[in-house]
Amino acid sequence: DFERILRFVGFRCLRYQQIEFEKDVLLDIINEAKNFCPDLEFNSSDFFEDILSTVPLFCRDGQYYKWVHKSLQEYFAAQFIYKDSKKDQDAILSAMYNSENLDRYINLLDLYYDIDNWGFQKNIILPLCKSYIE
Repeated sequence: DFERILRFVGFRCLRYQQIEFEKDVLLDIINEAKNFCPDLEFNSSDFFEDILSTVPLFCRDGQYYKWVHKSLQEYFAAQFIYKDSKKDQDAILSAMYNSENLDRYINLLDLYYDIDNWGFQKNIILPLCKSYIE
């Protein structure tokens, strides 16, 4: 359950293109995750404390809270795409591949390749090959 919330948080943070947040913004993201997973009951403030101390995936940097490493955010975002967004998976991967800022997603796509080779081939390799042939 903890990982499920982290996957959502990782993906949402990726959409913001940030790894550093004010406390209120990060709590809002955790609350969005809570709404995304209505079958889970937890206190957002407790989860916030857990990701800071119990399982330190975030650290405090002045008034901001940030992922201890960007690759952790990308890992959880890749897991979210694979496990939690089945109906939107193709659209998300295609949007990343077709983005003008594809370089922002290279590490995430590399992680995704290891998680779901078939989905990666269908949404990234196939369009790349078609584009090359054209």
